[in-house]
Amino acid sequence: MVQEVFGGAALAAELRDAGARLDTLTTDDPHTDVRAVFSWSYQALTPEAARLFRLLGLHPGPDIAAPAAASLAGIAATEVRPLLAQLTRASLLVEHISGRYSFHDLLRAYAADRAHTHDTDQQRQAATHRILDHYLHTAHTAALLLNRLCCIERSATRDAADLPSSGHWPLVLPSSG
Repeated sequence: MVQEVFGGAALAAELRDAGARLDTLTTDDPHTDVRAVFSWSYQALTPEAARLFRLLGLHPGPDIAAPAAASLAGIAATEVRPLLAQLTRASLLVEHISGRYSFHDLLRAYAADRAHTHDTDQQRQAATHRILDHYLHTAHTAALLLNRLCCIERSATRDAADLPSSGHWPLVLPSSG
């Protein structure tokens, strides 16, 4: 009984280590080896969907939206949607909120493992750069929009005497493009 408790604790500790999760669940039986089981779905993917799956394993966040996935892969949003649908149909990805995709931690580890096995350092770095660039530019655009909205609100309170006589203030949102 004592060995079971300590053995379970050791296994739990190994599973918490993201780098060792897949190794911890490796067996000699191809029917229960986690990499072998995941490979069945992975090998059925088109090359484009398999590439996206691998790159998603490099994504640092808990989930990803389609435009960010497109940036990660360096493809158009119209091209990424069918690939995300293919990954979802293969049960490698879940659309947990409309337009937002995530996968189980073990699948994320498998995807990252595939990326490190299949893709070059340069390809992985380029994908990481693209996704960070995507988030940087998105945050910058949002900050500009918020700053403009704050300025409009400050201007509205400062110039309250200039409000239209009907009592409504038309809010004009600046375009982000």
